[in-house]
Amino acid sequence: AARGVRAVAFSEIPAWLDLPSIHTDYWDPFIEACQETGTVICMHIGSGTRTVNTGPDSPTVVSANLIACNSVSSMIDWVFSGKLDQFPKLKLLYAECQIGWIPYFIERADDTWETHQWAQNEKRIPNPPSYYYKQNMHGCFFKDSVGIDLLDKIGVDQVMFETDYPHQDGTFPHSKQIAEELFGHLDAESVHKIARGNAIKLLGTDAVTAIGCHGQTVRHRPGDAGFSVQLGCPDTLAVRSGLPVVSNFRNKDMVLGGQGAPLAPRFHEHAFGDPHERRVVLNLGGIANVSLLDKGELIGGFDTGPANTLLDQWHQRHQGGDYDPRGDWAAGGEVIPALLDSLLGDPYFHLPPPKSTGREYFHQDWLAPHLGADMAPRDVQATLAELTARTVAEAISGFHADRLLVCGGGVHNRDLLNRLARHCGLPAGSTEDAGVAPEWVEAAAFAWLAWAFWERVPGNAPQVTGAGRSAVLGHLSLP
Repeated sequence: AARGVRAVAFSEIPAWLDLPSIHTDYWDPFIEACQETGTVICMHIGSGTRTVNTGPDSPTVVSANLIACNSVSSMIDWVFSGKLDQFPKLKLLYAECQIGWIPYFIERADDTWETHQWAQNEKRIPNPPSYYYKQNMHGCFFKDSVGIDLLDKIGVDQVMFETDYPHQDGTFPHSKQIAEELFGHLDAESVHKIARGNAIKLLGTDAVTAIGCHGQTVRHRPGDAGFSVQLGCPDTLAVRSGLPVVSNFRNKDMVLGGQGAPLAPRFHEHAFGDPHERRVVLNLGGIANVSLLDKGELIGGFDTGPANTLLDQWHQRHQGGDYDPRGDWAAGGEVIPALLDSLLGDPYFHLPPPKSTGREYFHQDWLAPHLGADMAPRDVQATLAELTARTVAEAISGFHADRLLVCGGGVHNRDLLNRLARHCGLPAGSTEDAGVAPEWVEAAAFAWLAWAFWERVPGNAPQVTGAGRSAVLGHLSLP
């Protein structure tokens, strides 16, 4: 919770995992910690690891239709457990189970609370189950028109719209359209609560101090009279979100004589530094960049050259898709040694740090003079993948890393990771292994830079960018 975690996943029915039930005091320290920190306990559907099955020969779709029974069982278990009297500020969230079933089962629970007093023994709860539902519980839905029809019974303050991705029941990428169809006819306040407001209130995200917005870089040219241009209007974002926005992170470093890139290494030091290991954090975006962490201390970092940009452009040109997610096309090609040697001869690869580059340097016009008419497109793709792996490996060879952590979109390119492992001499692991999903690292880095601006902490690293000194980075836009 101290690191910003707002919720934690928990089994719907711990006893189904051969763990103590919630009717014991076994879980009390965990529940007390969640109440104390405001951490929401999420019961994701199926997290009890058992689903209703009518028989060994019933089709799987039967269980798919009955899986919400797990959530029913969990909700009734909790309301009769006494834990919601013992921990009255605890919040429970039922995810992916829809909401239309809630009114009947809460009504039924209220009835049995009255009529089955003999069955409650010494554990009779002092209030009807509906009291605890309204006080402590929330539900999520993504396809439930019946639930919307019963919203007055369920409570508009108790529900929120969710999207699941990837998932066969999920609404992505049509979530907005489906949300409009399901509850777009409601009044504006109800729509806000379901789509956003209830989640903000429940998960405490109204405590956001500011937004860090880097924008989309369209031109980056370091050096004398250098500049960096990003798309995105922080004033618009500030006004529409109602929150302060910190942006323009690169300019101060460039004014101080630095490259203005890469900017993630300070965050990498914060998130991935380890006092016992020499680590390389490798971001495989359009451009590849590395952060060198020597037993927790950032000692260097720079752009090594192209990562995905040439691969993506070549794939688009010859295969038609935006990119080759797992690198299968490149994996089926053969490296062209003469082409690889020609590409490796580019002066950028031989420049010492600090250095940075971008798509404005490595693009199809840069590649074209190196190509021969007899080169098969798939073999060129294999050679471009080899170029990325070789330039990364050669750039970090003198660091003698113990561990290589990869983030960015390229982490999903299995062919590229295999080449990196072969040339670097160590496994190409994911930053997920160190606690941050690879797709989130860049966004988290700029959130951290916004925090650094707010706290007046230097965000650049002169040993990386070559700036004359450390500096607080960014400009502030107020709502």
